[in-house]
Amino acid sequence: MSGLKRTSLRDFHAAHGARLVDFAGWEMPVQYRSILEEHKAVRRAAGLFDVSHMGEVDVRGPEAGKFLNRLVTNDVTKLYPGRVLYSPMCYPSGGVVDDLLVYQRGPDDYFLCITRVTSTRTSRGFGSRLPASPSRLRIAVPTMASSPCKVPWPLPSCSR
Repeated sequence: MSGLKRTSLRDFHAAHGARLVDFAGWEMPVQYRSILEEHKAVRRAAGLFDVSHMGEVDVRGPEAGKFLNRLVTNDVTKLYPGRVLYSPMCYPSGGVVDDLLVYQRGPDDYFLCITRVTSTRTSRGFGSRLPASPSRLRIAVPTMASSPCKVPWPLPSCSR
């Protein structure tokens, strides 16, 4: 699988027996042993998901919520700090650009997790939805200096 992009965890995955596949230009693990065995391991302990192939976008400012509501099909006004929303982002004329996660970190402060392979197409889709006063909105695409992993939460053994 030469020519594919690799996350910094790729060698770990290969050394531990992962079956690696081409996932939108990235060499990614799809499975280690059996799906059932992996499911049970995650239920007993925890699982990590390598998200370093995902794109990040910060959206902040007094117009952030309104902008995001024009961007995605789900209702961003239902969010409150600490909550996340899964939604497709559609072209103004219809058809799905990408699916993404919208996290609300605080009032007027959001984080988007997008598929990196579609990040250029996704960010191009922002333009037609910018508010009349774009100075009240800040959109930033942080550089990927690290290789983040996410742990599914809540862990099955944790009590609420």
